[in-house]
Amino acid sequence: MKTYLKYFLALTAFAIFWVNSAAVTTLDKAAPEQTGLDSERLALIDVKFQRYIDEGKTAGLIGAIANKEHVGYLKPFGYQDIENRVPMTEETIFRIYSMSKPITAVALMILYEEGRFHLQDPISKYLPEFSNLKVFKAQDGEKMVLEDVDHVPTIKELMTHTAGFTYGFFGDTPVDKLYRQAGILQTPDRNLKDFTHKLATLPLLYQPGSRWAYSVSVDVQGRLIEVSSGQSFEAFLQERIFTPLQMVDTGFYVPAEKMDRFAVAYYPDPKTHKLAVYDPQIGLFSKAPTLASGGGGLVSTTQDYIRFGQMLLNHGSLNGQRILGRKTVELMTSNHITHLNDGVNVAANSGVSSSAFGFGLGFGIDLNVANTGSPGSVGSYFWGGMASTIFWIDPKEDILALVMTQLVPSNTLPLREDFKVLTYQALH
Repeated sequence: MKTYLKYFLALTAFAIFWVNSAAVTTLDKAAPEQTGLDSERLALIDVKFQRYIDEGKTAGLIGAIANKEHVGYLKPFGYQDIENRVPMTEETIFRIYSMSKPITAVALMILYEEGRFHLQDPISKYLPEFSNLKVFKAQDGEKMVLEDVDHVPTIKELMTHTAGFTYGFFGDTPVDKLYRQAGILQTPDRNLKDFTHKLATLPLLYQPGSRWAYSVSVDVQGRLIEVSSGQSFEAFLQERIFTPLQMVDTGFYVPAEKMDRFAVAYYPDPKTHKLAVYDPQIGLFSKAPTLASGGGGLVSTTQDYIRFGQMLLNHGSLNGQRILGRKTVELMTSNHITHLNDGVNVAANSGVSSSAFGFGLGFGIDLNVANTGSPGSVGSYFWGGMASTIFWIDPKEDILALVMTQLVPSNTLPLREDFKVLTYQALH
């Protein structure tokens, strides 16, 4: 009963914050030239983005470029709702899907700084359900051959997608099929504790540390945050990140009073080749979920995510609110998979190519600008979401770039590549 009451009070505080969040510091906007941008060359972004809208390739989007202090470019295009002709605005709320992952990583590293764990600790030290893991070795007819783990995955491996987990819907391995059969993240009445206990009964796809593969490991991080902090994952994010950064529209669902600002999500219908509704306003994000997914469950606005990005660009603080220490941000944005950058052990469909990108603690890392195929800087870090959102931070150029949109899947258009080229060509 005490545990239930604690959880209930945390959720109540979370709901109250949504209602009482009107007073917030607006973004500090400045002329493009004050932020190192060329106004005339920024117009090329307008032309390209408007063309996407005019050709019916996406419903709407927002582009943003900022430095540590100011926002030099922020412009909405198109519609958040095509059918009702609701225009896109700076206040539109989006499904950020996997752009939730860097936020979860920051939350976990707050606890790291408090000495709650070490990166080399086995996850079973805090989540004992993972003490007896097995690893998939081979398929023998209908039988799956398993072997013992050579070590229990560490928290660092959990944060770098090298722990041995998978996702279930990107691959077609026998382990992926088991994930789908178990409905690992889809069961509506499962919370994070239920999720990790169920996950622990399934075999790992590979020996921990031996490969990089996109996975549910960030959702395991959410449960680790709960156990380490003694709070619900939702309450911890609210108290330690969203409130101090004034991210007033970021959460795991959209309250009724904000629903008119929530973008409809679209996908290209393969039959008509026109945009069709993937998820309506009153859909998956219209009520609080039982399982708060740190891997893909957050909604946010352009303004909120700019604040999060500026905090990182400012080495862990924003407007006097320190979220992380400077050296912790450096640690998170360093490449932690150097032993896997050999052209073999990074999953081909992962968004992280071993010839161009590495991976830190929650971010992809640019390692080789020429091999990325677009302008940039070594040491830039980034991530995106399933609905084509993307952000990156380039510390050398002192810029944060962000696209918010609502188009599924993320490879429908070369929107991310276009915005990267258009952003860098506009720098002074």
